[in-house]
Amino acid sequence: MKKHIIMAAALAGGLFLAQLEAKAQGAYVKLGGAYNFGVASEKNYNETVNQTASIGNNTFNVSYEKVNVNFGKGIAAGGTIGYMFNPHVGAELGIGYLLDGKNEVKSTRTTNGETDTHESEMSSRMLLLQPALVISAGMEGINPYARFGMIAATGTVTGTDISMEDGEKFEEESEVSGGWGFGLQAGIGAEFKLSDNMAFFSEVTMNNLSYSPDKGEITNATYNGRDVLGEYTTNDKEVEFVDDLSFSSNDQPSESQPDKSLKFNMPFSSVGVGVGIKLNF
Repeated sequence: MKKHIIMAAALAGGLFLAQLEAKAQGAYVKLGGAYNFGVASEKNYNETVNQTASIGNNTFNVSYEKVNVNFGKGIAAGGTIGYMFNPHVGAELGIGYLLDGKNEVKSTRTTNGETDTHESEMSSRMLLLQPALVISAGMEGINPYARFGMIAATGTVTGTDISMEDGEKFEEESEVSGGWGFGLQAGIGAEFKLSDNMAFFSEVTMNNLSYSPDKGEITNATYNGRDVLGEYTTNDKEVEFVDDLSFSSNDQPSESQPDKSLKFNMPFSSVGVGVGIKLNF
């Protein structure tokens, strides 16, 4: 009799654990958003010059203000599909969209009371792909987890340059695009169970990412409000970014071909705070 009781208890315990494991594994979808704070920024400066110029006399004062330029900061939103192989290990693919906060750099020069200015404003719109390995505590109620993986990004970075000199206004709009940026990403967070099939989650994310565009183009140009883009040649308004570049003094650029310039990296690394909903299937 005692043996039968022990066997029944073991069987009941096994069925209970199997039910827990079945609930802890399977497919899921996550929908959420985050705000990213830029890190590993590119350094730039706001410049202010006050100058007094006259015959035989030229004095000036210059001041600089550091500006951190990062294109990974801003609002990110998207969704994730995933699968837990068991209560503790899973894999997922996140697809997101980054709407970057603005980066502004200014230069001001005042000479004998007359002020000239140059302002640059830059922002990005990027598609993000984030495959990751998920490590979960497998707990009921509040379930901590971590994920580690890669991140790939592609999109556009747009810029607006406005110059005011001697009362004349010149404005250009441009964008760089093409190519992919690759890096590493990680996150730690916790899920808060709302029902058998739904949970709320909150997490901290970290992305180590830079992006190198393939091409650039001036998309709009005005002088005192008059459209002057039609006066630009292809060489004036388009550029291809390449890994290797060589030229000589005898080279004459073709007006009908894009200019060429060396590739460069744009900083997109960030630390973010996100929230969302997880739906289990």
